[in-house]
Amino acid sequence: MRTLLFILIVSFTCFNSFAQEDEKEMKTLFGDGKIVGVYGSFDLKTGPVRDNINLFLGGQGAIMFNSNFYVGLGGYGLSTIENFNGEDPSIPETDTSNRSVNIDMSMGYGGLILGYTIAPNSLVHIDFPVLIGAGGVRLGDNEISIYDRDFPVSPLVENSAFFVVEPGINVEINLANFCKMGLGGGYRYVYGTDMFNVNDNDLSDWTANFSLKFGKFN
Repeated sequence: MRTLLFILIVSFTCFNSFAQEDEKEMKTLFGDGKIVGVYGSFDLKTGPVRDNINLFLGGQGAIMFNSNFYVGLGGYGLSTIENFNGEDPSIPETDTSNRSVNIDMSMGYGGLILGYTIAPNSLVHIDFPVLIGAGGVRLGDNEISIYDRDFPVSPLVENSAFFVVEPGINVEINLANFCKMGLGGGYRYVYGTDMFNVNDNDLSDWTANFSLKFGKFN
């Protein structure tokens, strides 16, 4: 009986020691749940839209749960003019003279930003962001202008919402304790457009990225 009691006590002591050691060594994605940093950024993206090089401007804001992992929100808008010849799907196909239209396109998207940075305290390091969200594209008749609050607006030809996923990889440089500069690339996956003149493949393509981040990083 004493031997059994001794074995139980030793076993419990060893189990408790291992459990405490596991608790000390356990690593989690969010660390201890405390926010260790926060930043905002100005971003510039360039790449093909409908096989033409265009420019997107935007930014993101994020909070950091440890020095590597961050969560935030970001958004980007097409800042260059994308014009092309298309067709007005609301006009019968037999009316070819009125169906042809010169289109200007506007586009924007945004959503949740998840990211992981390798060795963020090193002068040069690697950052892996991914945006998961939604956006919209609008096609207007470029040959006619109407005014909305004194601003010229092209009449709507067609529009659509879409789902977007944009993973990327950036090389970042620590310019100062509060500032990082990044250069890199990514790929914009667009899904769910429902239009006659533009499809998912027209809006999905590679991007080259430039960013400036400002904030508290650790």
